Amino acid sequence: MHWSTFYLNIKLFYDQFKVDDIVISTINQNSLKNCILIIDQESIFSTPFPYKRYCQKQNEWMRQHKKVYRFIEGDVELERFLNDHFVEEEAEYQLGRTFNRESVMADPTPLEYRFEECFVEAFGEEALKYIKREYAFITEEGKTAYVDYALFKKDGTWIAIEENGVSYHHPNIIGKAKYRQILKKQNSVIAANGIVFRWDTESLANREKIVDELKEFIGSIDDYLIQYSMVSQRGFVLHEHQTDYLNDLSGDRGEGKRSALVVLPTGTGKTTIALEDMKRMAAGRGKLNALVLAPSLDLTRQWEKESIQYQKQVGHIEVMTYTSAARQYYKDSPGKYHYVVVDEAHHGVAPVLKKAIQQYQPEFMLGLTATDKRLDAQRLENVFGSYEEKLDLKQAIEKGLLCQIRAFRLESNIDLSEVRFNGKDYVSADLERRIRVSS
Repeated sequence: MHWSTFYLNIKLFYDQFKVDDIVISTINQNSLKNCILIIDQESIFSTPFPYKRYCQKQNEWMRQHKKVYRFIEGDVELERFLNDHFVEEEAEYQLGRTFNRESVMADPTPLEYRFEECFVEAFGEEALKYIKREYAFITEEGKTAYVDYALFKKDGTWIAIEENGVSYHHPNIIGKAKYRQILKKQNSVIAANGIVFRWDTESLANREKIVDELKEFIGSIDDYLIQYSMVSQRGFVLHEHQTDYLNDLSGDRGEGKRSALVVLPTGTGKTTIALEDMKRMAAGRGKLNALVLAPSLDLTRQWEKESIQYQKQVGHIEVMTYTSAARQYYKDSPGKYHYVVVDEAHHGVAPVLKKAIQQYQPEFMLGLTATDKRLDAQRLENVFGSYEEKLDLKQAIEKGLLCQIRAFRLESNIDLSEVRFNGKDYVSADLERRIRVSS
Protein backbone atom coordinates (compact mmCIF):
# COMPACT_ATOMS: atom_id res chain seq x y z
CA MET A 1 0.00 0.00 0.00
CA HIS A 2 1.25 3.51 -0.88
CA TRP A 3 1.50 5.87 2.07
CA SER A 4 -0.35 8.55 0.06
CA THR A 5 -3.38 6.24 -0.13
CA PHE A 6 -2.82 5.19 3.47
CA TYR A 7 -3.33 8.73 4.76
CA LEU A 8 -5.84 9.89 2.16
CA ASN A 9 -8.67 10.42 4.61
CA ILE A 10 -6.63 11.82 7.50
CA LYS A 11 -6.13 15.54 7.88
CA LEU A 12 -4.31 17.52 10.53
CA PHE A 13 -6.81 18.83 13.02
CA TYR A 14 -5.43 21.55 15.26
CA ASP A 15 -3.38 20.29 18.18
CA GLN A 16 -0.04 18.71 19.04
CA PHE A 17 1.84 17.35 22.02
CA LYS A 18 5.32 18.88 21.94
CA VAL A 19 8.33 18.70 24.26
CA ASP A 20 11.13 21.26 23.72
CA ASP A 21 9.90 21.85 20.14
CA ILE A 22 9.95 18.11 19.42
CA VAL A 23 6.56 16.89 18.18
CA ILE A 24 5.59 13.78 20.16
CA SER A 25 1.97 13.35 19.02
CA THR A 26 -0.49 15.04 16.69
CA ILE A 27 -4.27 15.01 16.80
CA ASN A 28 -5.97 14.40 13.47
CA GLN A 29 -9.49 14.14 12.13
CA ASN A 30 -10.67 11.19 10.05
CA SER A 31 -13.82 12.21 8.22
CA LEU A 32 -14.60 8.76 6.80
CA LYS A 33 -14.77 7.10 10.23
CA ASN A 34 -16.07 10.19 12.01
CA CYS A 35 -13.42 10.02 14.71
CA ILE A 36 -10.28 11.68 16.03
CA LEU A 37 -6.88 10.00 15.74
CA ILE A 38 -3.92 10.66 18.02
CA ILE A 39 -0.84 9.79 15.96
CA ASP A 40 2.29 9.20 18.05
CA GLN A 41 5.52 9.99 16.23
CA GLU A 42 8.64 7.79 16.48
CA SER A 43 10.06 10.52 18.72
CA ILE A 44 7.80 9.25 21.53
CA PHE A 45 10.20 6.34 22.02
CA SER A 46 13.42 8.37 21.96
CA THR A 47 12.44 11.56 23.79
CA PRO A 48 12.28 11.66 27.61
CA PHE A 49 9.24 13.67 28.75
CA PRO A 50 7.07 13.88 31.86
CA TYR A 51 4.49 11.06 31.68
CA LYS A 52 2.18 13.34 33.64
CA ARG A 53 1.92 15.62 30.60
CA TYR A 54 1.13 12.64 28.36
CA CYS A 55 -1.82 11.64 30.58
CA GLN A 56 -3.08 15.20 30.92
CA LYS A 57 -3.01 15.76 27.16
CA GLN A 58 -4.82 12.51 26.39
CA ASN A 59 -7.49 13.21 29.01
CA GLU A 60 -8.01 16.63 27.48
CA TRP A 61 -8.51 15.15 24.00
CA MET A 62 -10.74 12.37 25.29
CA ARG A 63 -12.86 14.95 27.09
CA GLN A 64 -13.24 17.18 24.03
CA HIS A 65 -14.13 14.57 21.40
CA LYS A 66 -16.56 11.67 21.15
CA LYS A 67 -14.32 8.94 19.67
CA VAL A 68 -10.55 9.19 20.07
CA TYR A 69 -8.29 6.37 18.83
CA ARG A 70 -4.51 6.36 19.33
CA PHE A 71 -1.89 4.82 17.03
CA ILE A 72 1.84 4.89 16.30
CA GLU A 73 2.87 6.71 13.11
CA GLY A 74 3.20 4.20 10.23
CA ASP A 75 2.28 1.23 12.42
CA VAL A 76 0.44 -1.77 11.01
CA GLU A 77 -2.36 -1.25 13.56
CA LEU A 78 -3.10 2.16 12.04
CA GLU A 79 -3.14 0.65 8.55
CA ARG A 80 -5.59 -2.04 9.67
CA PHE A 81 -7.86 0.55 11.23
CA LEU A 82 -7.93 2.81 8.18
CA ASN A 83 -8.62 -0.12 5.87
CA ASP A 84 -11.24 -1.85 8.04
CA HIS A 85 -9.02 -4.80 8.91
CA PHE A 86 -9.74 -4.74 12.63
CA VAL A 87 -10.44 -8.31 13.70
CA GLU A 88 -13.74 -8.40 15.53
CA GLU A 89 -16.22 -11.27 15.40
CA GLU A 90 -14.00 -13.45 13.19
CA ALA A 91 -11.67 -14.16 16.12
CA GLU A 92 -12.80 -17.18 18.10
CA TYR A 93 -13.35 -16.44 21.76
CA GLN A 94 -10.16 -17.07 23.69
CA LEU A 95 -8.43 -15.80 26.79
CA GLY A 96 -5.46 -13.53 26.28
CA ARG A 97 -2.48 -13.79 28.61
CA THR A 98 -3.75 -11.10 30.89
CA PHE A 99 -3.87 -11.00 34.66
CA ASN A 100 -6.97 -10.55 36.79
CA ARG A 101 -5.45 -9.08 39.94
CA GLU A 102 -8.76 -9.02 41.77
CA SER A 103 -8.94 -12.82 41.73
CA VAL A 104 -5.94 -13.05 44.07
CA MET A 105 -5.78 -9.59 45.68
CA ALA A 106 -8.95 -8.18 47.21
CA ASP A 107 -7.31 -5.00 48.48
CA PRO A 108 -6.50 -2.05 46.20
CA THR A 109 -2.89 -1.13 45.48
CA PRO A 110 -1.57 2.09 47.07
CA LEU A 111 -2.19 3.87 43.75
CA GLU A 112 -5.77 2.56 43.55
CA TYR A 113 -6.40 3.41 47.19
CA ARG A 114 -5.30 6.97 46.49
CA PHE A 115 -7.62 7.16 43.49
CA GLU A 116 -10.58 5.79 45.46
CA GLU A 117 -10.03 8.41 48.15
CA CYS A 118 -10.20 11.10 45.46
CA PHE A 119 -13.32 9.50 43.98
CA VAL A 120 -15.06 9.49 47.37
CA GLU A 121 -14.10 13.11 47.96
CA ALA A 122 -15.53 14.05 44.55
CA PHE A 123 -18.83 12.14 44.74
CA GLY A 124 -19.29 10.92 48.31
CA GLU A 125 -18.86 7.56 50.05
CA GLU A 126 -21.98 6.08 48.42
CA ALA A 127 -20.51 6.70 44.96
CA LEU A 128 -18.17 3.71 45.26
CA LYS A 129 -21.13 1.51 44.31
CA TYR A 130 -20.93 2.93 40.77
CA ILE A 131 -17.36 1.83 40.01
CA LYS A 132 -16.24 -1.69 39.11
CA ARG A 133 -12.60 -2.49 39.89
CA GLU A 134 -10.56 -4.80 37.63
CA TYR A 135 -13.25 -4.85 34.94
CA ALA A 136 -12.80 -7.55 32.27
CA PHE A 137 -13.83 -6.86 28.67
CA ILE A 138 -13.23 -8.29 25.20
CA THR A 139 -10.65 -6.60 22.95
CA GLU A 140 -10.92 -6.17 19.17
CA GLU A 141 -9.01 -9.45 18.75
CA GLY A 142 -11.36 -11.46 20.95
CA LYS A 143 -8.95 -11.49 23.91
CA THR A 144 -9.85 -10.79 27.53
CA ALA A 145 -8.30 -7.64 29.00
CA TYR A 146 -8.75 -5.72 32.24
CA VAL A 147 -9.02 -2.03 33.11
CA ASP A 148 -8.43 -0.68 36.61
CA TYR A 149 -11.91 0.84 36.93
CA ALA A 150 -15.07 1.04 34.84
CA LEU A 151 -18.20 3.19 35.13
CA PHE A 152 -21.27 2.49 33.00
CA LYS A 153 -23.65 5.22 31.94
CA LYS A 154 -27.37 4.65 31.62
CA ASP A 155 -27.16 5.67 27.94
CA GLY A 156 -24.97 2.63 27.11
CA THR A 157 -21.59 4.40 27.04
CA TRP A 158 -18.88 3.70 29.59
CA ILE A 159 -15.65 5.07 31.03
CA ALA A 160 -12.45 3.11 31.61
CA ILE A 161 -10.02 4.57 34.16
CA GLU A 162 -6.39 3.51 34.33
CA GLU A 163 -3.88 4.35 37.08
CA ASN A 164 -0.48 4.21 35.42
CA GLY A 165 2.96 3.89 36.95
CA VAL A 166 5.67 5.48 34.80
CA SER A 167 7.96 2.43 34.65
CA TYR A 168 5.18 0.21 33.24
CA HIS A 169 3.56 2.66 30.82
CA HIS A 170 5.96 5.40 29.62
CA PRO A 171 6.63 4.67 25.91
CA ASN A 172 10.19 5.99 26.24
CA ILE A 173 10.81 3.30 28.88
CA ILE A 174 8.77 0.28 27.77
CA GLY A 175 9.44 0.43 24.01
CA LYS A 176 7.22 0.02 20.97
CA ALA A 177 6.03 -3.58 21.39
CA LYS A 178 4.65 -3.12 24.93
CA TYR A 179 3.32 0.35 24.12
CA ARG A 180 1.43 -1.05 21.13
CA GLN A 181 -0.36 -3.49 23.46
CA ILE A 182 -1.47 -0.61 25.70
CA LEU A 183 -2.87 1.22 22.68
CA LYS A 184 -4.62 -1.91 21.36
CA LYS A 185 -6.43 -2.31 24.67
CA GLN A 186 -7.33 1.39 24.75
CA ASN A 187 -8.63 1.37 21.17
CA SER A 188 -10.77 -1.68 21.97
CA VAL A 189 -12.47 0.33 24.73
CA ILE A 190 -13.17 3.13 22.25
CA ALA A 191 -14.57 0.68 19.68
CA ALA A 192 -16.87 -0.72 22.41
CA ASN A 193 -18.49 2.70 22.93
CA GLY A 194 -16.18 3.66 25.78
CA ILE A 195 -13.67 6.33 26.65
CA VAL A 196 -10.35 6.08 28.52
CA PHE A 197 -8.98 8.45 31.15
CA ARG A 198 -5.48 7.97 32.59
CA TRP A 199 -3.85 9.32 35.73
CA ASP A 200 -0.21 8.77 36.63
CA THR A 201 1.40 8.40 40.05
CA GLU A 202 2.60 12.00 40.21
CA SER A 203 -0.82 13.42 39.27
CA LEU A 204 -2.61 11.31 41.87
CA ALA A 205 -0.46 12.94 44.56
CA ASN A 206 -2.27 16.23 43.80
CA ARG A 207 -5.56 15.24 45.41
CA GLU A 208 -7.36 18.55 44.93
CA LYS A 209 -6.64 18.60 41.18
CA ILE A 210 -7.75 14.97 40.67
CA VAL A 211 -11.00 15.62 42.52
CA ASP A 212 -11.71 18.59 40.24
CA GLU A 213 -10.88 16.56 37.12
CA LEU A 214 -13.09 13.65 38.21
CA LYS A 215 -16.04 16.01 38.64
CA GLU A 216 -15.37 17.57 35.22
CA PHE A 217 -14.77 14.31 33.30
CA ILE A 218 -17.46 12.11 34.89
CA GLY A 219 -20.22 14.66 35.47
CA SER A 220 -23.27 13.69 37.52
CA ILE A 221 -22.81 10.35 39.25
CA ASP A 222 -26.58 9.80 39.02
CA ASP A 223 -26.13 9.20 35.27
CA TYR A 224 -24.35 5.90 36.00
CA LEU A 225 -25.44 2.35 36.84
CA ILE A 226 -24.86 0.73 40.23
CA GLN A 227 -22.16 -1.97 40.04
CA TYR A 228 -22.49 -3.70 43.41
CA SER A 229 -24.13 -7.09 43.04
CA MET A 230 -25.00 -10.12 45.14
CA VAL A 231 -24.92 -13.65 43.71
CA SER A 232 -28.24 -15.50 43.99
CA GLN A 233 -28.80 -19.14 43.16
CA ARG A 234 -30.92 -20.77 40.47
CA GLY A 235 -31.33 -24.55 40.63
CA PHE A 236 -28.82 -26.39 38.44
CA VAL A 237 -28.76 -29.93 37.02
CA LEU A 238 -25.91 -31.65 35.16
CA HIS A 239 -27.12 -34.17 32.53
CA GLU A 240 -24.64 -36.72 31.23
CA HIS A 241 -25.52 -39.23 28.50
CA GLN A 242 -29.16 -39.73 29.39
CA THR A 243 -31.64 -41.10 26.87
CA ASP A 244 -34.51 -38.63 27.05
CA TYR A 245 -33.13 -35.13 27.53
CA LEU A 246 -36.30 -33.30 26.61
CA ASN A 247 -38.37 -35.03 29.30
CA ASP A 248 -35.58 -34.44 31.79
CA LEU A 249 -35.42 -30.72 30.97
CA SER A 250 -39.21 -30.35 31.24
CA GLY A 251 -39.06 -32.17 34.55
CA ASP A 252 -36.27 -29.88 35.75
CA ARG A 253 -38.43 -26.83 35.11
CA GLY A 254 -41.39 -28.49 36.83
CA GLU A 255 -39.20 -28.91 39.92
CA GLY A 256 -38.25 -25.23 39.87
CA LYS A 257 -34.81 -25.69 38.31
CA ARG A 258 -33.79 -22.73 36.15
CA SER A 259 -30.65 -24.05 34.49
CA ALA A 260 -29.18 -27.30 33.18
CA LEU A 261 -26.12 -28.59 31.38
CA VAL A 262 -26.35 -31.20 28.61
CA VAL A 263 -23.24 -33.25 27.75
CA LEU A 264 -23.30 -35.14 24.44
CA PRO A 265 -20.63 -36.04 21.88
CA THR A 266 -20.20 -33.77 18.85
CA GLY A 267 -22.75 -34.46 16.11
CA THR A 268 -25.37 -36.14 18.30
CA GLY A 269 -27.99 -33.42 18.11
CA LYS A 270 -27.39 -30.96 20.94
CA THR A 271 -28.70 -28.08 18.79
CA THR A 272 -31.94 -29.93 18.06
CA ILE A 273 -32.42 -30.76 21.76
CA ALA A 274 -32.12 -27.07 22.65
CA LEU A 275 -34.49 -25.90 19.91
CA GLU A 276 -37.06 -28.61 20.68
CA ASP A 277 -36.89 -27.69 24.36
CA MET A 278 -37.53 -24.05 23.47
CA LYS A 279 -40.58 -25.18 21.47
CA ARG A 280 -41.90 -27.20 24.42
CA MET A 281 -41.43 -24.30 26.80
CA ALA A 282 -43.13 -21.89 24.38
CA ALA A 283 -46.09 -24.27 24.04
CA GLY A 284 -46.58 -24.16 27.79
CA ARG A 285 -46.22 -20.43 28.43
CA GLY A 286 -46.43 -18.54 25.11
CA LYS A 287 -43.87 -17.12 22.70
CA LEU A 288 -40.29 -16.74 23.91
CA ASN A 289 -37.57 -14.18 23.46
CA ALA A 290 -34.57 -16.54 23.25
CA LEU A 291 -30.81 -15.98 23.05
CA VAL A 292 -28.15 -18.39 21.78
CA LEU A 293 -24.47 -17.71 22.59
CA ALA A 294 -21.76 -19.45 20.56
CA PRO A 295 -17.97 -19.02 20.47
CA SER A 296 -17.44 -18.40 16.74
CA LEU A 297 -19.09 -16.96 13.65
CA ASP A 298 -19.25 -20.40 12.01
CA LEU A 299 -21.30 -21.76 14.91
CA THR A 300 -23.62 -18.73 14.99
CA ARG A 301 -24.34 -19.23 11.28
CA GLN A 302 -25.18 -22.89 11.94
CA TRP A 303 -27.53 -21.90 14.75
CA GLU A 304 -29.21 -19.26 12.59
CA LYS A 305 -29.76 -21.81 9.82
CA GLU A 306 -31.16 -24.44 12.20
CA SER A 307 -33.39 -22.03 14.15
CA ILE A 308 -35.26 -20.60 11.13
CA GLN A 309 -37.85 -23.39 11.14
CA TYR A 310 -38.47 -22.90 14.90
CA GLN A 311 -39.08 -19.14 14.86
CA LYS A 312 -42.88 -19.43 14.42
CA GLN A 313 -43.35 -21.96 17.23
CA VAL A 314 -40.80 -20.44 19.62
CA GLY A 315 -40.94 -16.71 18.97
CA HIS A 316 -37.80 -14.63 18.53
CA ILE A 317 -34.44 -16.45 18.59
CA GLU A 318 -31.39 -14.18 18.62
CA VAL A 319 -27.95 -15.68 17.96
CA MET A 320 -24.67 -13.96 18.80
CA THR A 321 -21.03 -14.73 19.53
CA TYR A 322 -19.55 -14.64 23.01
CA THR A 323 -17.62 -11.56 21.91
CA SER A 324 -20.79 -9.66 20.97
CA ALA A 325 -22.47 -10.65 24.22
CA ALA A 326 -19.45 -9.55 26.24
CA ARG A 327 -19.64 -6.11 24.66
CA GLN A 328 -23.30 -5.50 25.40
CA TYR A 329 -24.57 -7.70 28.25
CA TYR A 330 -24.26 -4.94 30.85
CA LYS A 331 -26.58 -2.74 28.78
CA ASP A 332 -29.36 -5.38 28.72
CA SER A 333 -31.94 -5.84 31.45
CA PRO A 334 -31.44 -9.17 33.30
CA GLY A 335 -34.88 -10.41 32.24
CA LYS A 336 -34.58 -9.48 28.55
CA TYR A 337 -34.56 -13.15 27.45
CA HIS A 338 -36.88 -15.97 28.58
CA TYR A 339 -34.52 -18.74 27.42
CA VAL A 340 -30.72 -18.61 27.02
CA VAL A 341 -28.53 -21.29 25.40
CA VAL A 342 -24.76 -21.32 25.88
CA ASP A 343 -23.13 -23.51 23.24
CA GLU A 344 -19.67 -24.95 24.02
CA ALA A 345 -20.53 -24.25 27.64
CA HIS A 346 -17.13 -25.34 28.99
CA HIS A 347 -16.02 -21.80 28.04
CA GLY A 348 -18.41 -20.54 30.73
CA VAL A 349 -15.64 -20.24 33.32
CA ALA A 350 -13.88 -17.54 31.26
CA PRO A 351 -14.23 -14.28 33.22
CA VAL A 352 -16.09 -12.15 30.67
CA LEU A 353 -18.46 -14.88 29.46
CA LYS A 354 -19.12 -15.80 33.10
CA LYS A 355 -20.22 -12.22 33.77
CA ALA A 356 -22.61 -12.32 30.82
CA ILE A 357 -24.10 -15.66 31.93
CA GLN A 358 -24.61 -14.38 35.45
CA GLN A 359 -26.07 -11.09 34.22
CA TYR A 360 -28.96 -12.71 32.38
CA GLN A 361 -31.81 -14.11 34.49
CA PRO A 362 -33.98 -16.07 32.03
CA GLU A 363 -36.74 -18.43 33.03
CA PHE A 364 -34.42 -21.20 31.83
CA MET A 365 -30.73 -21.39 30.85
CA LEU A 366 -29.25 -24.38 29.00
CA GLY A 367 -25.55 -25.13 28.57
CA LEU A 368 -24.37 -27.50 25.82
CA THR A 369 -20.96 -29.18 25.65
CA ALA A 370 -19.26 -32.27 24.26
CA THR A 371 -16.12 -32.12 26.42
CA ASP A 372 -17.28 -34.13 29.42
CA LYS A 373 -13.82 -35.53 30.15
CA ARG A 374 -12.44 -32.00 30.53
CA LEU A 375 -15.49 -30.79 32.43
CA ASP A 376 -15.13 -29.34 35.93
CA ALA A 377 -18.76 -29.82 36.97
CA GLN A 378 -18.41 -27.89 40.20
CA ARG A 379 -17.01 -24.81 38.51
CA LEU A 380 -19.70 -24.85 35.83
CA GLU A 381 -22.33 -25.28 38.50
CA ASN A 382 -20.99 -22.12 40.11
CA VAL A 383 -21.41 -20.30 36.80
CA PHE A 384 -24.71 -21.65 35.45
CA GLY A 385 -26.32 -22.07 38.83
CA SER A 386 -26.00 -18.43 39.85
CA TYR A 387 -26.88 -14.97 38.65
CA GLU A 388 -26.27 -11.41 39.78
CA GLU A 389 -28.78 -9.23 41.55
CA LYS A 390 -27.91 -5.56 41.43
CA LEU A 391 -27.83 -4.36 45.02
CA ASP A 392 -25.85 -1.70 46.71
CA LEU A 393 -24.26 -2.36 50.08
CA LYS A 394 -27.03 -0.66 52.02
CA GLN A 395 -29.75 -2.74 50.33
CA ALA A 396 -27.83 -5.96 50.93
CA ILE A 397 -27.59 -5.18 54.65
CA GLU A 398 -31.27 -4.24 54.84
CA LYS A 399 -32.23 -7.56 53.19
CA GLY A 400 -30.17 -9.44 55.74
CA LEU A 401 -27.75 -10.75 53.11
CA LEU A 402 -24.82 -9.04 54.79
CA CYS A 403 -24.12 -8.23 58.41
CA GLN A 404 -23.97 -4.68 59.72
CA ILE A 405 -20.68 -2.92 59.10
CA ARG A 406 -18.28 -2.38 61.97
CA ALA A 407 -15.33 -0.35 60.70
CA PHE A 408 -12.06 0.42 62.44
CA ARG A 409 -9.47 2.76 61.03
CA LEU A 410 -5.85 2.64 62.18
CA GLU A 411 -3.81 5.79 61.83
CA SER A 412 -0.05 5.58 61.38
CA ASN A 413 2.80 7.68 60.04
CA ILE A 414 3.86 4.97 57.56
CA ASP A 415 3.84 6.16 53.93
CA LEU A 416 2.97 3.33 51.50
CA SER A 417 2.52 5.55 48.44
CA GLU A 418 5.85 4.51 46.90
CA VAL A 419 5.39 0.77 47.50
CA ARG A 420 5.43 -0.81 44.06
CA PHE A 421 3.02 -3.47 42.81
CA ASN A 422 4.42 -5.98 40.30
CA GLY A 423 1.07 -7.19 38.92
CA LYS A 424 0.64 -9.99 41.45
CA ASP A 425 1.86 -8.70 44.81
CA TYR A 426 3.52 -5.81 46.58
CA VAL A 427 7.30 -5.60 46.22
CA SER A 428 8.75 -7.05 49.43
CA ALA A 429 11.85 -4.86 49.42
CA ASP A 430 9.69 -1.72 49.25
CA LEU A 431 7.51 -2.94 52.12
CA GLU A 432 10.58 -3.68 54.24
CA ARG A 433 11.97 -0.18 53.69
CA ARG A 434 8.64 1.50 54.49
CA ILE A 435 7.42 -0.60 57.42
CA ARG A 436 10.62 -1.49 59.31
CA VAL A 437 11.45 2.03 60.46
CA SER A 438 12.64 3.13 63.89
CA SER A 439 9.71 5.52 64.47
